[in-house]
Amino acid sequence: MQFVNIHSHFTGNENQIVIINSLPQDDINENNYYSCGIHPWFIQNNWDIQLEQLRYKILQNNIIAIGECGLDKLKGANFSVQQDVFIQHIKLANEFNLPLIIHNVKSHQEILNLFIQYKNQQKVVFHGFNNNIRIAHKIIQNSCYLSFGTNLFNPQSNAIQVLKAIPYEKFFLETDDHIQYSIEEVYAKASKILNIPLQKLKEDLFLRFKEVFQKA
Repeated sequence: MQFVNIHSHFTGNENQIVIINSLPQDDINENNYYSCGIHPWFIQNNWDIQLEQLRYKILQNNIIAIGECGLDKLKGANFSVQQDVFIQHIKLANEFNLPLIIHNVKSHQEILNLFIQYKNQQKVVFHGFNNNIRIAHKIIQNSCYLSFGTNLFNPQSNAIQVLKAIPYEKFFLETDDHIQYSIEEVYAKASKILNIPLQKLKEDLFLRFKEVFQKA
């Protein structure tokens, strides 16, 4: 049973299952699992072409999630454009029955509202979570998961407090684009924070991965 890295920009090793984040225009390797989406920072003026590329990529069997996609009030395209693009991701997720991996910066309420408005029926993971417990509970109450990464190594981070406070069955772990910590180290840190055996954590997140990412 392998360590599951729910969101990374790099390939793993034989002891890991890695979902590699990609953009629609990126080349992908058939031997790896990928998520694919239009990140709000990288929305182009001709984003309709990006959407066509995304649809084509989703038809490849190793795309097991849509994203990362979402909303960012501090960086990226005009916010109304971000919303238009994100709506298309929700529609694609429903069409292809794929979970969504979410990028969120100060926009959780808008994201949740769009899920309701456009009748999202798929599993959702807010990646790289480091917001407060109030926001965490609001997201989880809307049937979403949280994913934690290297912020767990910062003793002052929200991530540590949230990981301890949320239901055990509602989180994943990741490394994102960081190279200073391996997914094995992230698991070890989470195991210590939660005071549960590393092997149990590994087994539980593997089963959770299989439940949420059913195309894997």
